[in-house]
Amino acid sequence: MAYGRKVYGLGELLGRVMDERRKPLVPAESVAAAVFYTGLLRIRSFNALEPKLSEKPFLRLMGTREVDSLCCAP
Repeated sequence: MAYGRKVYGLGELLGRVMDERRKPLVPAESVAAAVFYTGLLRIRSFNALEPKLSEKPFLRLMGTREVDSLCCAP
């Protein structure tokens, strides 16, 4: 991850993701990062992702400390 951030500017690229929602509860960049890391870590579904959202290593990967700041699978 550090290599991807340093060489490819991964954080900056994910930060550029935008959408057209009005007053989103979760920023588009957080959703994009969660989806990207889901694929990278080979997590098979968004339902399988949800337990990871509360794990400290995944929160560090996402660059946040708060579970509430991330999305969840309904």
